[in-house]
Amino acid sequence: MKTKCLIRHSDTYSIPGGWTLTHPALGGLITAGRSPEDAVATLMAHLRVNGMAATEDECWAYANASWGAVVLASGQAERWAGPPMEKVRQGNAPPLGPHLRRILSPKDTGPVLWGTLHLLPLIWDKAGWMGFITLMTKLIEPGGYESGCRDCAAHWKAFRTAHPPELVETAAQAADWSLRAHNGASGYANHRQWSWREAATKWGWPAEWEPK
Repeated sequence: MKTKCLIRHSDTYSIPGGWTLTHPALGGLITAGRSPEDAVATLMAHLRVNGMAATEDECWAYANASWGAVVLASGQAERWAGPPMEKVRQGNAPPLGPHLRRILSPKDTGPVLWGTLHLLPLIWDKAGWMGFITLMTKLIEPGGYESGCRDCAAHWKAFRTAHPPELVETAAQAADWSLRAHNGASGYANHRQWSWREAATKWGWPAEWEPK
C-alpha cells in the first residue's frame, strides 16, 4: 500500500475509473494520474495554476475520500484501509467554468521540449544550454510550472545524474547528449528510438558531429 493512499494494493492495482479526481473547486476539470501520488501532485498543480491554495495533506484527504467512496460503491470494501466511511453517491460534476484553464502535461509539452533541446546545438551556447535544461527539468517535475509525471521526472533526474549536462562543452557533444537522453526516455516509454543519422537528418546536425 502506498504511504499516503488509503486504498489497499494501490501499488499494484487501480480502482474503477482509474486514479482520477474531480475537485469541486475546479468545476468539471478531471485530474488523472498513473498512480495515486501522480494524481495528487497533478491536483495540487491544477489548484495552484488556478490560484487556489491547498496543502498536500488536504489534497490527500480529498483524494482518499473520493477513491474510498468509489471502492466502497464498487463492492471492494476490503480494499479500503481508512476509517469507517459512508458510501457517497457520486453526483454530476458542474461544467468547467471559463475562469479555469487546463494545465499542460508532459504529453503536451514533450515534443516541443525535445525538439528545442535537439536544435540548441545548432546555436551552441553553454549558458543557454544549461538554462534550457534547468527549465525542462522544472516542467517535467511534478509540482513545477506544470503537472509532470513522477516516473518520467525520476528517469530524467537519473539520466542527468549519470550524464551531467554540465560536462557538455561543444555543439557536437550537446547533440549526442540530447539524442541519448531522448532515446533513453523513448526506451523507458516503449517508443521507437532514433539512430544518429536519422536524428541528424531531422534536426540538421552536420555529419562531422557523428560520434566516432
